[in-house]
Amino acid sequence: MSATWWIYSPLAPEAMRALEDECERVLEAYLEAHRDSEDEYAEVLASSKLPTLDELEALYRRSRKSIPASVTARFEACRSMMILERPGDLDVDAVQVSMLRFLLEKTGEALVLFNDGALETSEEVLRDLARKRGAADFLLEKPAAPARPPARRGVKATGDDASGEARAGRVEQMLSAARVNPELSIDVVEVLRKTPDLGRRYAALLIEEGAMSDASAAETLGVDRSEVGAVAAKLEVALRAVTG
Repeated sequence: MSATWWIYSPLAPEAMRALEDECERVLEAYLEAHRDSEDEYAEVLASSKLPTLDELEALYRRSRKSIPASVTARFEACRSMMILERPGDLDVDAVQVSMLRFLLEKTGEALVLFNDGALETSEEVLRDLARKRGAADFLLEKPAAPARPPARRGVKATGDDASGEARAGRVEQMLSAARVNPELSIDVVEVLRKTPDLGRRYAALLIEEGAMSDASAAETLGVDRSEVGAVAAKLEVALRAVTG
C-alpha cells in the first residue's frame, strides 16, 4: 500500500470535517482502553480540495487503464475527501482495518484510491475489509462472548438449525429487507453500529455470499465457530427487535 490513501465522498465538506473529529474521538477512546496496542494506523484529514477529473484520468493513463464511466459519474458527485496519511497494513494492523471500515460506513457512495492507480468503490473495499481482522471493540462495544449461548430449554437443534445456516438465512433476509426500505435501513444501520466488529463482518459476509453455516463463516472470517454462533445469535435478536 502507498503512504497515503484517499476517500472521495459525496458528503458536504462540513460533514466530512465532523467525521474526521468523530474518527479521532473513537480512536482516542480505543487507545485509552488498549494502551498496549502496537497497531499502526493513519492520520486522517478532511478536505474539500478534490482533484480534477483530468488529474484522475491522467492517473489512469499512467497505469495504461481507462477510467470507467460508472467511476466518473460517482466521482462527479463527490464534494469532499478524507486523506489517510501513513496508514497501517490492512493485513496486519487491526486498528487500521476498523478505522477504514468506520469511515467508509459513513462516507456514503464513496471512492477509495490506494496505490495502484485505480479507484475502488467503498462497497468493494468494505467487502474486502469484512474478510480481515479488525479491532474487536473499536467502538467500545463489548466483544461477543467466545462461548456458544446455551440452547433454549426443551429445544434440540438439528439439521440447519444446528449448523447455524437457518439462522443465517433469517439474518440475511432482515438485512436485505433494509436495503429496499429507507426507514428500516436507518434502524438496521444503528443496530450494526452498536454491533461488535465480528458481527459487522458477519453481516457483510452474508450480504455478499448469502446464508451459510457457522463453520463456513468462521473459516472465512478466521475465527472460532463458537464466536460466530454467539455473535450471530445476538445479531438476529437485535435485528428482529427493529424489523418485527
